[in-house]
Amino acid sequence: MRNSDGRPDWNWLALPGWPNASWIMLLLGFAVLFALPIPTAQAAGCTHFDIDEKGRPIYVIVPRSNFVSGAYIVYEDPDCQIPESRDYFYLSLAFAKRGRRAMEICEVNESKQVSHVVRAGMDNVYYCELGKRKGPRRQRRELLFGMRFVGDAQGALAYCQELARGRPTHKQPNHVEGPTRRHSNWDCYRVWKVSKNYLERVGA
Repeated sequence: MRNSDGRPDWNWLALPGWPNASWIMLLLGFAVLFALPIPTAQAAGCTHFDIDEKGRPIYVIVPRSNFVSGAYIVYEDPDCQIPESRDYFYLSLAFAKRGRRAMEICEVNESKQVSHVVRAGMDNVYYCELGKRKGPRRQRRELLFGMRFVGDAQGALAYCQELARGRPTHKQPNHVEGPTRRHSNWDCYRVWKVSKNYLERVGA
């Protein structure tokens, strides 16, 4: 719309029945926001999860649940375009940054009880270990590593913490279990307490 001088006339924006300029800018802002991609789950998509027997990286397409179990195609390229083989994951994998999140992914997706999680050797990948859960109902745990130690539980925990300081994950164990009658192997755990809301989410 132009005025009598032939120049653009923006006064029409203020006329009744037309949105004003601030409303137009606001609507444009919302349009830009809706056009942005929605953030996906941490590891969903084509993800590096292990290395093969020759030391080459291998990849798998991870669903939005960040949970992989059963038969899946393994790829040899980071775009998951070149299939290497069809693998079967006997131990389910949870893709997460931390053991706490991995434990929740395992419990939500597994039909059987999850005992604990343990890192699968690569960043952001954990095994879902099935079995009877140890400890109180609201306790969850991540197995960090095992060790040999002769002594009581207090000494074993102190030794676990000493060994953990030299490990790249820097997770401090706060619980130990063992040994059996046959040997002096101890397991070093990171345990934590979950909320009632968590129990409802995982159906425990």
